[in-house]
Amino acid sequence: MIGARIGLSVPLAHGTGAGRAQMAEWFARADASGLDSLWVLDQLIGRMPTPGPVGVLGFAAAMTERVRLGTAVYVVPGRNPIAAAKELATLDSLAGGGRLVVGVGSGNRAHFPTFGLGCAHDGPPAPRDVLDEFLEVLPRLWREADVHHPGPLWPMDGVTLSPHPAVPPALWVGGGAPAALRRALRFGSGWIGAGRHSTAEFAELAARFRALCAEAGRPDMAVGKRVYLLVEGDRARARATIEEWFGTFYRRPELGATVTVAGDAAECLEQLEALTAAGATDLILHPLAETAAQQDLVFDALLPALAGYRTAATPA
Repeated sequence: MIGARIGLSVPLAHGTGAGRAQMAEWFARADASGLDSLWVLDQLIGRMPTPGPVGVLGFAAAMTERVRLGTAVYVVPGRNPIAAAKELATLDSLAGGGRLVVGVGSGNRAHFPTFGLGCAHDGPPAPRDVLDEFLEVLPRLWREADVHHPGPLWPMDGVTLSPHPAVPPALWVGGGAPAALRRALRFGSGWIGAGRHSTAEFAELAARFRALCAEAGRPDMAVGKRVYLLVEGDRARARATIEEWFGTFYRRPELGATVTVAGDAAECLEQLEALTAAGATDLILHPLAETAAQQDLVFDALLPALAGYRTAATPA
């Protein structure tokens, strides 16, 4: 039995090419399915057509009533925290308050200069420094007036955003380094294991994070895992789809074979159970194929098989 909350990624086409009626139909189906949450990717620079997360989740907020809405993950270095705080708070308010989970990550450090971080002499800052400063100031902007912050990346002198969210959105932190696990504990209410982590890698990281949570007396922290998924019984077709997707998104077609949950619905269920046993409280399913047939398999075959997942609880 799956003991984790189940989330599902919004198809990328539903922000780049699908019509309004098609999007509305998909969101209505997802909201009625028993899913706990819906999630979007964020890729500011890349070859995969990827819509902006806030725009897609704004539409999702209007089309749904119940599910939580999340980013996995929001690329922090490409955003000014003041603008991010404003747009995320607005999104959460329009969604009804308390539905937004902001998963954050550093993205590709090679893009930092393009985002305006670092100069030719000093080079870009370390990802840890970018994330730490962003996560330090973002919650303050959501709850304080006259925020003073020395920087160095985003100095502020008496900044006030209004209105503040009634309940600040939840923050989950991604990353697999020891510092990332500590960062999640320090700033967030959850940690997200990357889709590129295999089950064995995730299990090791989740155990480390749980140990940190136990030491800090915070056993309620969420442990999320993005799960690349393909419900496909034909192994040759599955392999071709996986290699094409990973070749486009990561430029590593070989990676998918070790990190994708693939097979028929029963085989996928078995692999998802292994991730739950490894410590996941939240599974974020990301189907690699966006065909109508794949969506039907996910909604009509896989999700009913996950009838034991707990939808009553909500992450902190």
